[in-house]
Amino acid sequence: MLKRAKIFALTKTSFGAELVRCYTVARGAWRAFRRCLIRRSTQDQR
Repeated sequence: MLKRAKIFALTKTSFGAELVRCYTVARGAWRAFRRCLIRRSTQDQR
């Protein structure tokens, strides 16, 4: 598990915030987490 301070530091960056948001939405479900990340990365490329 990531330390709380690390997670807090991550949320300071936009990408980190997306990661945390995806993770909380997925609730640890790896497939949902990856799908969320893929959706985010394809949006970033536009």
